[in-house]
Amino acid sequence: MANPFSPQNNFPITRAVTALIFLSLTFPLQVYALDGSNLEKVDIASVQERAKEGDTESLVLLGNAYFFGKYGLEKDYTLAFSHYRKAAKNGSKSALFNLGLCYDRGLGVKADPIEAFKCYKEAAESGLPQAKFNIAVCYQTGIPSLENPGRAIPRDIGASVEMFESLVSSDFPPAFAKLAELYLEGRGVQKDEKKAVSLLEKGVMLDNSESMRILADCYFSGRGCPKNDETMLLWLKFAVERGNPEAMAKLAFFHETGQFVEQDRKKAFSLYEKAALSGLEMAEVKMGDFYMNGDMVKHDFNEARKWYERASANGNAHAVFNLAVFAMEGFGEPKNDLKASKLFLEAAKKNDSHAQFNLACFYDQGRGFGSDKTAAFYWFKKAAENGDAKAQRRLAGCYINGEGTEENMKLGVEWITKAAKNGDDEALDILKSLQY
Repeated sequence: MANPFSPQNNFPITRAVTALIFLSLTFPLQVYALDGSNLEKVDIASVQERAKEGDTESLVLLGNAYFFGKYGLEKDYTLAFSHYRKAAKNGSKSALFNLGLCYDRGLGVKADPIEAFKCYKEAAESGLPQAKFNIAVCYQTGIPSLENPGRAIPRDIGASVEMFESLVSSDFPPAFAKLAELYLEGRGVQKDEKKAVSLLEKGVMLDNSESMRILADCYFSGRGCPKNDETMLLWLKFAVERGNPEAMAKLAFFHETGQFVEQDRKKAFSLYEKAALSGLEMAEVKMGDFYMNGDMVKHDFNEARKWYERASANGNAHAVFNLAVFAMEGFGEPKNDLKASKLFLEAAKKNDSHAQFNLACFYDQGRGFGSDKTAAFYWFKKAAENGDAKAQRRLAGCYINGEGTEENMKLGVEWITKAAKNGDDEALDILKSLQY
């Protein structure tokens, strides 16, 4: 008799794109220096000569030129990093901040958020508000270090709040949005939605697009202010006009679905693309999905892979999962179970339940890393605990059959019951058979 807990095909090949939601998205460290738009026209040859002589200002300017690809020079993050480092050694705090940016983003050097923190901290001590802002963001979440726990930056929400408040008192625009978020969530401060809205209103007076975007969220949900769709849409469009990537993605979602605005899928695609080009991970994944599914664009595995790789480079688990599926199924590339296994493992470690389930199936079937029933049990359990119904059924099978763990009929019945309640039809059939 075939084992009912081991169906031949249990891999979720594709899945729906996560819907854009309000007031629950967190994004990487925001940086507010290195704006290449205000660089004046200069004689770059003279700047290069002065930089060779060690002139600090010229080193920073040349670093910016390489960072943005200005004055006939090609964009080169490695050379930008090199010039910032030389200028920082000469005592330039702006160069030190820019050096931190390179470490933070992995531009021209291997990404090292802790080294970035050190640069930001030293630059902040000289009074640079951008650096102080980034330090406050670091303290808000902390920076772990698995390789060397002693290097980790511990979370200090109190210090974060204090720094944001200091920046607000000096009218540093981005701080208003960050402090408002803390009051909306009640993190490090007493939850106060009306105060949050007041901070956001001051932020928008300083033309801060993030304050506009969050204020739109508040009017959408009625937090700290009356729910008002028209006012929400007004602030969202203001944020889009100022280039806010998340606002672009949210307005794109509205145009895609026809909520609050006229349905216009071409406009939606354009906004998603702009948000993706600005580095918004969710939009990068959405662009990959468009090309993967041939939705509004010609089906193109290579173009889809490009967008997923961009998002995965920023640590997006959904994108890593999709790249694993490409390798598993041979979408636009030769099938490669080992590559797929490594990618599923990467996404599984980011707590992606679909990747955890697929990795468990690979271990169970001996694909990729090879057969390992104990590892299969471990990842089925992780996915099951994250609510995956198929994983709950397979975990029940592990307990009932004693595969990868000790046999335990009681736990097996508990998990198969959960799977059935979560809508897994096979689990419901199995549960019925166990009752007779």
